[in-house]
Amino acid sequence: MTVDVNDSAPMRRVIRGFRPDLFAAARQARSLSRGELGRLSDTTGVTIGRWEDGPNSPQIDKLARATAALGIEMSDVIVVDPELRFLSYWRHMKGWTQFQLADETGLSKTLVEQIERGERHLDDKVQAKLAAALGISEDEVRDAHARVRARPAGTHA
Repeated sequence: MTVDVNDSAPMRRVIRGFRPDLFAAARQARSLSRGELGRLSDTTGVTIGRWEDGPNSPQIDKLARATAALGIEMSDVIVVDPELRFLSYWRHMKGWTQFQLADETGLSKTLVEQIERGERHLDDKVQAKLAAALGISEDEVRDAHARVRARPAGTHA
């Protein structure tokens, strides 16, 4: 799924499992305005509002700053059934971009992209690097990769 912010803006993929309602509830529970959370997370109140109300999906690094400012975990606002988790879910739980995961693993960003989309096979060496960086088992890396490779056509990773 993609979100078209306006006719001239590039398309951005929606973070699978991002729950704007849970994000808004966490902000409200801490009695923060959108503007105040924007200030605390080095973004803007308008951006926070777009995450909560649409049409924008957050960039993962900005969402990580906002959840840190709220004192919550990424898993509090990104909810994906364990049997449906792709590799990108685990990266999102770290609050990392693909560039950051590439840096953590010593892999190229292109390889990280291709592995996350299931376009490349996963060898033991890459699997071990991803597991170590993401803090999950090699079995979970392999299973998440198998799920993304088996997803129906047109389903985003």
